[in-house]
Amino acid sequence: YNVLRTQATFTCAGGSCPVLNDWTVKWSQGINISGIAKASDQTTNLTSGTVDVAVNGVLQPRTGTISGGVWTIANVTAFTGNIITVFINGATSTARAVAVTKYTTSGDVTGMTLYQNHLTLGSNDNPTLTNSDLDKFDKNNAASSGHPNEVFDDVTSTSLTVCSAVPCSSARLLVKSGTTYQPTGSVSTPNIQIDGTLIADANTLTVAASWKNNGVFTKGTSTVNFSATSTNETIDSTLATTSNAFYNVTFGTGASTATWTLQSPLNASSTLSVNFGTLSNGTNVLNLGGNLSIGASGIYTHGTGSTTFTGTGTSVWSDASAGQDMGTVIVGGVTKTIQLGSAVKATNVTINSGSTLDATASNYGV
Repeated sequence: YNVLRTQATFTCAGGSCPVLNDWTVKWSQGINISGIAKASDQTTNLTSGTVDVAVNGVLQPRTGTISGGVWTIANVTAFTGNIITVFINGATSTARAVAVTKYTTSGDVTGMTLYQNHLTLGSNDNPTLTNSDLDKFDKNNAASSGHPNEVFDDVTSTSLTVCSAVPCSSARLLVKSGTTYQPTGSVSTPNIQIDGTLIADANTLTVAASWKNNGVFTKGTSTVNFSATSTNETIDSTLATTSNAFYNVTFGTGASTATWTLQSPLNASSTLSVNFGTLSNGTNVLNLGGNLSIGASGIYTHGTGSTTFTGTGTSVWSDASAGQDMGTVIVGGVTKTIQLGSAVKATNVTINSGSTLDATASNYGV
């Protein structure tokens, strides 16, 4: 069209009458939104399905068709800063897939990822996303738009629950490479995979299955709780691009026979607690800047990897169980003091120059 004319009816309300200057018209030429669609193994292409899209929480009248593991939704109205949510129409159970990004550039949105049984954050726009962004089109908003089953994540009072519409106990929260996720609230997820950046601040992250950090985890003063009750899980930061440190980290939040096996060194700058279940380090080291606490129902299975108390100041080593052998323990760091909160057990203890293992205050034994 050579000319577009807008039309509106102005109505006075309460003695206040609008004028033309009160009216703003935004124009969107329409963008394409595209990405890939694969099975939960992140490799096998999906060959069919329809992808729906919501922009800022509003379901759009445009869809895309999955073919050969790729899809495109054409001519979508979106403006810079809008939150875009895509999902597979009609998918159920572990075949569901949801992806969220923010439109931060101009032109088309590319690189969105629909993996079955995943909530995937990001696109080639390399956005920063929060739980408030995910809330735009979560499970409840999708249900009110006529899609009660396809979207499985839910945000309530800034807290994200990835598996809010069962069955999804094996679901995964995936932060794409180039994407920053700063939840500004708590997060509860079965599995988590960080390929981009997760800024935890002072929030609590509860992980019911396994942890995989291939990118950057900025711990802040956060707490990470591993809450599996009966399964064998892994903690893997092998490919992390920066220090794979936690602040507070707890294994077992209730009665549990689960085992968490380290696939890489584990660093914790505040407190490491093993309250329930079994933590197994294998050949990987523990580097602890703060306290070590073994609960009455906690089990630690040591391999050849050592446990080193690092840094400065005073920390407490306590064990309320029958006595878990920590293997090789090193009191290192610079002027580090370790006090005992109970009787503790180790195969070997090394106290580095300048550091102290202080048993005098409690008279507990090693």
